[in-house]
Amino acid sequence: MPITGAGPSGNAGVSVSCGAADSCAAALSGGALPIFDGAAWSGSGVVDGDGTPTSLSCPTSRFCVAVDNAGEVLTYDGSWSAPRTVDSGGDLASVSCTSPSFCLAVSADTPGTAYRFDGQRWSTVPAPNPSTPHGGSEPDVLSWISCATPTYCAALDDFGEVFIWSGHGWSSAITFDDLQDGSDGISCPVRNFCMIVDGNGVAVGLTNGSVGPRRQLDSGAVGLSSVSCVTAERCMAVGGQGRVYTFSSGPMT
Repeated sequence: MPITGAGPSGNAGVSVSCGAADSCAAALSGGALPIFDGAAWSGSGVVDGDGTPTSLSCPTSRFCVAVDNAGEVLTYDGSWSAPRTVDSGGDLASVSCTSPSFCLAVSADTPGTAYRFDGQRWSTVPAPNPSTPHGGSEPDVLSWISCATPTYCAALDDFGEVFIWSGHGWSSAITFDDLQDGSDGISCPVRNFCMIVDGNGVAVGLTNGSVGPRRQLDSGAVGLSSVSCVTAERCMAVGGQGRVYTFSSGPMT
């Protein structure tokens, strides 16, 4: 079913999140944030007119948070709020919410910053300090975050490193991708487990802070763009040319 507002005009889909089987939200590049009620998409008008949405998280059917590259946050609780500036540096890259009273967002600013939502307000929290490894010249920034609980989140940087949030601070860098591709995705369905995919077509699990075996799923030329896990035993990853890979209590196939 086509998403209302998306189409050949260039208003492409950026992110989608479902709080229930019959309740989802989508973020479109033109700033529209349509809602799916189990039968149809609605509310296709531009909600975020200041920036391009970059990430969306809906932990329940009545609560979503969207962030954009202008450092703004929009909240849905039956209708979308006006954009509110949280990151004055100007580029929120990813957000993950476990409930209407907890979200964590990271920026692609240099240096990276992180922000926590407690159900009422956003506040700055200590952020991991990704370095540029192996003598690289490009600045390293944070790109993805996924939270299983308020005391377990994992954030990726652009150089193949992951940082674990404990509720009070971040772990040191854990390297999962020596190729430093920068185009990665992560999903943490439960505490102490995440699945990571990268732009080189590799999937790798992170269990209790340890990186598991790397599995080459798609070609390095095409890569993997996103992953979503319902449980630690069930994940799906999206590759190039519409390919989908599933993980069911064993290697992705």
